[in-house]
Amino acid sequence: MAGVREKYDMEPKASRVEIWWTRVCIFAIESVMYKSVMYIAAYCLLVGLITRSKTQGGPAL
Repeated sequence: MAGVREKYDMEPKASRVEIWWTRVCIFAIESVMYKSVMYIAAYCLLVGLITRSKTQGGPAL
């Protein structure tokens, strides 16, 4: 009977772990997307500054 009890005890834990992993994955995806947006914005600013400095005060493309 101990084996049956262990089986029933493991099932809620497994579902709880799945829910936790799902939350972690969603958080990771959101943070990566946010960071990538920030990196793209920083890259665009950097390219704009380099372009502006090369054209000696001209408008950045």
